[in-house]
Formats: sequence, C-alpha cells, structure tokens
Amino acid sequence: MEFLRHTASDYERALREVRSRHGQSVRIHARYDRFERGKAECEILYYLVGTKKQEGEDHASEALAALIAANDLPYSFVRPVEESLRISGHSLLEREVEFRLLHHLFDNLRFKEKVGEREIYVAGPSGSGKTTMAAKIARFLRLRGQKKIALVEIGSSNDRLLRMLAHDCGVEFERISDLDEIVRLDSYDHLIIDLGNIHDVIPLLSSHQVQLLVLVFGGSSKVSDMLAVTKLLPQHIPVALAFAKTDETHTLGNVLALANLANLPLFAFGEGASVAMGFSLANEQYIFSRLHGFSIELSEFF
Repeated sequence: MEFLRHTASDYERALREVRSRHGQSVRIHARYDRFERGKAECEILYYLVGTKKQEGEDHASEALAALIAANDLPYSFVRPVEESLRISGHSLLEREVEFRLLHHLFDNLRFKEKVGEREIYVAGPSGSGKTTMAAKIARFLRLRGQKKIALVEIGSSNDRLLRMLAHDCGVEFERISDLDEIVRLDSYDHLIIDLGNIHDVIPLLSSHQVQLLVLVFGGSSKVSDMLAVTKLLPQHIPVALAFAKTDETHTLGNVLALANLANLPLFAFGEGASVAMGFSLANEQYIFSRLHGFSIELSEFF
C-alpha cells in the first residue's frame, strides 16, 4: 500500500485539496497538526482505494492470505512474504505470489537424505508417536537391505511394546540398562535406540556421544511447543526431525515453520499406528504433495 502526503493550512483544506485531485478514492491514514513560523499547518497521510494498483495489491494480499489459511502457516513465519508484497513496486499476479511463498518455504529447507549412522537415537515428547517411529525407521532400513538391525530399549523393564514392534518389523530386540551397554551390541549394523521422553533424557544427551538424534513430534503439534523443545537440545548433537501421525492432520504448515525456524533438517514422516503403514523420507516431492491451493506444478518450481 502506497501512502501519500499533503500539507495545507488546516485539515479541512488539506482534505478538500486531495479530494479535488483524486476524488472519493481518498482514505485518510493519519493527520499531523503543527505550528511553524507563526503559522498553523496540517499534514495528512493518505492512500487511495479503487485504483488499479490498489486493486492489484489487494488481490495479491488476498491470494497470499488464502494460501496461508489453506496450509495453516503461522503468520509469524510468513510475515516476510506479506511485507515483500507491500513494498513491491508493481502489482503481482497470483502465480508470482505463489512463487514468492514457495521460495520462502523451500529455499532454506534442509533434508536428512541418507542414514549412514550406526546408532540412531529416537526421542520425543510424550504421546508424539516416537516408539512407533523408531520401529518404522528399523523396518525402512531392513527393507533397504541392511542385514542386522536391532530396536533397543534403554532403562525400562516394560519392554512389551517395543518387543512387539521389533517382531512386527522383522528386526531384533535388545534391552540395556544404560548407554554404556551399547558396546556389547557391536554385532549389529544398525541400532535404533528408543530413548523415550525427550524431556527426561536431555542430561543423558549432554554427556553422551550421539551419532544422530531423531527428534519426533506429532503431526499436529504446535510450533511454539516444538520450538521450545529444540532449544533444550545440546548444540553438539546432530539432530534430524521426524513427524508421526501425519495422517491425522490436513496440512504441514507447522512442519515447514519448525524446520525453517529451528534450522534443522527434515528426516521422515510416518502415518498410522501400524509399523507397516506409511513411512516416507522427507523430500521436496513429499512436502509439495501436501501443500494446498497452489496452481504451480512441482516441475515448474524445482
């Protein structure tokens, strides 16, 4: 929106003069009354409605608002895109708005594309689906041809769930009392270690050499809650994000916001409570397939 200024001896005169120039399209934003050099002055700050430029700006803003709503994108995350529309020197077509938003979503997005680590630690908030995600990762590695894989329970005598999941995904099950026992599991190609609640294991992570931590959140988790968890993590630990229960949410706006704001790579998405149900490595194609309201095709952007 472009603001214009006009100064006259008083408010009524200033308003009359700008309306004589622009007609009824004038809308007053602010007025500034001052007394200078013995004379009263009134400066008005105004904008015009109904012009082609204003209509173009309004259309671009409406197009952006529709995309934000369709994808549940947090306003604080996409505010820079809205501001770029305001300061643009020309009206933008709807496709141009889409391209600007897509660049904002994807330009700084990172992915964990390969799993070469032998020890993969899995943790997340309570109820996030972290244990099932650990089993899905184990099954994924087995189907990719890895020969000997174990799901590892640590420090818990209640191992029934993980033992059952290990059976379901066709891998071994191991239980250890603490992380120092991992050395006795040196015959395995991959260890998927279920650490449990992330809030309970922060001190453990700080004192242990972790090859990879997969931090699991539920697909519908709030960005502010997830961001708070990421800020608790020791900075020396390699972290990748995984999201469970994504079949329970229509959009991935919170996922995109967290990955960008926390500057952490996306690793995987899981659907359903069954180990055999959906598991997808995170990539541009998967993210794009979950976006709504865009007329642009994947091949046009990437």
